[in-house]
Amino acid sequence: MSATEEERWARGEPISHAWYEFVDYGLPTREAKQRLRELRREVPYEDVERVEAGKSQYDLQILKFKSEFLDSLLDGDFVAFGRDLSNGVASSIVRIPAGVFRESAEGFTINWGHNEVSGYGTKFIEVRVLPIDRLDVSKSVLSREAGSSIADTQNTPTTANSHYAVEATERRGRPSNKDIIRAAIRHCALSPNHWGLPPSERRACYYKAIKKQAGIDPKSTPGFSEKTIAKYETEHRKLNH
Repeated sequence: MSATEEERWARGEPISHAWYEFVDYGLPTREAKQRLRELRREVPYEDVERVEAGKSQYDLQILKFKSEFLDSLLDGDFVAFGRDLSNGVASSIVRIPAGVFRESAEGFTINWGHNEVSGYGTKFIEVRVLPIDRLDVSKSVLSREAGSSIADTQNTPTTANSHYAVEATERRGRPSNKDIIRAAIRHCALSPNHWGLPPSERRACYYKAIKKQAGIDPKSTPGFSEKTIAKYETEHRKLNH
């Protein structure tokens, strides 16, 4: 397996949420993400039958963004990597041909939630995506950029994210789970309304920050349970309130 391909894959966003992370990529504003957040808030007030049928404006906008993201993959604005499962055995990480993402391709299917895509008789799993202009950007630079991206989305100062990037990715070796969790909580707590969110939404913010900055999936990695997260939340609030 090419070390370059593996490294690029590791730095990529799982396609399950890459469509959202990169929806405004290269644009001067984050209007698309803002529009989606506004529609999400409006869902409870829409016609119940339309919502239950999955045809709310929020659902339709998501479908539109996902289709546009597939077009961007076809156009070469983004590059995907994954494991080829066509022969029933997962391969090492490979670069996925752009044509696989053509919605009109023979046998095309995509399972966004499971990060899988099929087309032209091939099937790829564990699919991750990178913008074409980030293929050869160093991990430390990407960490700082990712921190700034999160900060812009949540209207929080970028300085804290720079600190988080240094703390979680630029140390020698991998930081401990508790340090990763503490850093994620400090990052998310900068949002003015963070502590007013339900626990599940606060936890989602931590998980997202951990994925971005530490490069691991806390949902499938031991040491990041809801109980553990709650423990360090309590610690943070005692020290900062």
